[in-house]
Amino acid sequence: MKRVPLDIPKDMYEWVKTSAAYVGESVNLFIKRATYERAALECAPTLEEATKLLEEKKAATQEHLDSMEKTTTESGQTIYTSGQSPAGGASAKRKLRK
Repeated sequence: MKRVPLDIPKDMYEWVKTSAAYVGESVNLFIKRATYERAALECAPTLEEATKLLEEKKAATQEHLDSMEKTTTESGQTIYTSGQSPAGGASAKRKLRK
């Protein structure tokens, strides 16, 4: 995984955050999906290839979410938790809010 710093105006962040919440995604997932969709549409030689790439990525994302433990808070927020081991070997919990 490669981390990419991203600086955007606060009002744009609020717009992205609201849009992500509307479709039930985290801000991180929303930005990743938007980036992937644009790259697939603009870089794929044909519409069929772009559609295939988008469907494959959507399926992989759903498979990843399905493999995570899903809990719902009292406020109705869905939290996905994944026990992943960092390089040090100790178990870690990572939460994705949706």
